[in-house]
Amino acid sequence: MFQTKIIKPDVGDRTNNTRETARAGLSTTKCDLKRIPDLETAIREGIDSGEAVGFDPEDHLQTLKAKRANG
Repeated sequence: MFQTKIIKPDVGDRTNNTRETARAGLSTTKCDLKRIPDLETAIREGIDSGEAVGFDPEDHLQTLKAKRANG
C-alpha cells in the first residue's frame, strides 16, 4: 500500500493521500527504530565471536544461492 501511494497516488483527495503516505513512512521508521537494539546486539555478538576458522565465503555464497534457486 505504501509503495502504491507513492508510485500511483489517487487523483481524488490529495491531502488524505499525503497524510496516509506520511503516516506509513513514520510507521516504517518506528519499526526500524525498534530493531536497532537487536541489530546492535547481533553485531556485538558477531564481533565477539572472533574470526571464523575454515570458513569459505565463496562456497557459502554458492550454497545460499543454490538454496534460494531451489525454493
